[in-house]
Amino acid sequence: MKHVKTVMTGAALAAAACVGLPSVAQAEVITLAPHERTITTEDGWNVKIRLEDESWNKVPTTNMTGTSREGYGSLRAVVEISGKGDTPLKGAQVSVGYVMGCFATLNSVNPGIQLNVGPNIGFNVGPLDPGLRAGVGAFVQPSVNASISPGQIQTVPVSSKNAEKTKTVVQVREAHMSMDGCLGPLQVRAYASVGIDTKEVKDGTVVYGDTFPI
Repeated sequence: MKHVKTVMTGAALAAAACVGLPSVAQAEVITLAPHERTITTEDGWNVKIRLEDESWNKVPTTNMTGTSREGYGSLRAVVEISGKGDTPLKGAQVSVGYVMGCFATLNSVNPGIQLNVGPNIGFNVGPLDPGLRAGVGAFVQPSVNASISPGQIQTVPVSSKNAEKTKTVVQVREAHMSMDGCLGPLQVRAYASVGIDTKEVKDGTVVYGDTFPI
């Protein structure tokens, strides 16, 4: 618990530094490896899903804020349903999207004035002389009140399509993605899922891409 408090205190200081500063991220295209999964339903249908042609174009944020992340994602999901199941195929659906997780969420940052009374040791920020200050008495210093909560993991669907027997393709090109109020690294991971429905069975699987930071 002490470690968590220490980390969050550091995040509060980072919040004060980040807010109002322009984003320094450079444009960068990340290319990721393909991934594939195959299952066989209980009633005999073979389902293969492949996540391929995945890339991410990381760009400087439009709002020029250090706590925002922005980019454009491209990927392709290919699903093949084969075999002769014991029961008829009623339907299937392919979905693609991203899982995004931020280390800490910045809720608000409010500048203010802090009054310290009594024995104290503090760090002055702003127009006062920088450095540690110790003693007995009262002094006023600028302060930043940062409201920070633990980071969240969000699933962001991008596209979907009803799947047919044999082959179905979902192609995504340069889908715009962004997240605001993020302190620290933001991790992104693409996914492609398929669900299949027969007279007797409801089944499915998910394939995930590699995780990468933006």
